[in-house]
Amino acid sequence: MARSRQARDAGGVHVLRGGKKGLTGAASQWFTRTSAGVPGSAGQYSMFGLYVRLRDLDRDGDADLLISDSDTPSVLLPAGPTGITTGAATEPELRADFPQ
Repeated sequence: MARSRQARDAGGVHVLRGGKKGLTGAASQWFTRTSAGVPGSAGQYSMFGLYVRLRDLDRDGDADLLISDSDTPSVLLPAGPTGITTGAATEPELRADFPQ
């Protein structure tokens, strides 16, 4: 069996939806630095997703996903009514490990 050529410990973020009955895997989303629309590249041991924040940073009523790793620029994935998207992803000067 051939092994994939992924960078070791590059990381990723799995977003699960929740409701009155708890978390569900239905319509879950998985993001890595190799996901279409996510800026940057997967680096060995970068641990993308080491820090995450769900906050409505653009004040549109939907929680946006801010992802940081050990040393590369953070990634902001905006959210809309159908979930988090990568179409307008940016690398802001803000880290997800900021104080509350």
